[in-house]
Amino acid sequence: MDIKNENVTETVTIVIPYVKKFALGDELKYAIASWLRFFSTPFNIVVIGDGEEEESLKNKEDGQAPIMLIAHACTSDNPQVDLMEKLKMAIASPEVSERFIFAADDIYLVSPVMLPDIETLKITGIANEKSYTGIKAENYKRTAELLEISSYPCYEAHLPVLFEKEKWIELFEIHPQLSEGGYFFTSVYFRHFYPRFVPVTLNWNADIYLLPVHSGQPDEQVFRAILHRKKFLTTAKEGFSKWLRNQLACLYGRKKWIQK
Repeated sequence: MDIKNENVTETVTIVIPYVKKFALGDELKYAIASWLRFFSTPFNIVVIGDGEEEESLKNKEDGQAPIMLIAHACTSDNPQVDLMEKLKMAIASPEVSERFIFAADDIYLVSPVMLPDIETLKITGIANEKSYTGIKAENYKRTAELLEISSYPCYEAHLPVLFEKEKWIELFEIHPQLSEGGYFFTSVYFRHFYPRFVPVTLNWNADIYLLPVHSGQPDEQVFRAILHRKKFLTTAKEGFSKWLRNQLACLYGRKKWIQK
């Protein structure tokens, strides 16, 4: 008689969409190292994109977790179109778990993170016609028309999110145009499946989630004080400086990466 272990922990895939020409140097290396250092749930990593050889990725991380590359060239200058193509590849791939994390290549874990931290729904605020310009404004317009509402909770918070394949398949059947891209699809997904859920509204000065770094040389004392109470960090182009890379290298125990 087989006895099931009801306490078996779920293994999840971390899907990282990657476009080399838009990357800030070797940010992918630091992103992967951050998951290896601070994510407590058993996982594998699937990078969907260009510019990295699978063996190179494995060698960088010393075989600490299964890491593979699914090759995909960027399909559009509209990020929401390209991200949708990569999302569909993740949904179709047997290497990606039924429930999977979708995370940008410039998001870095900076303290211990559990799966419930990612499952918690978070918004930046309410999106409306004044929230965006350019391509993003066009994406907003399509999203608002699909949702049939002019203002909606913005789940595009630049934080890792947890998706389910079956839910995406269901959503594509309801809104087939969504699979063409050009929508803020994270907002569509959570708005559809969790319409009554009250999400956390992010405020980087007060919340425990995201620390944005925009300066190449921030005040170190202030940086450390804020970092101590955050789970994730992201940067603008100027923020991904040698100073920050050295801070992250120390945080992840990668002393060989420290630059003089």
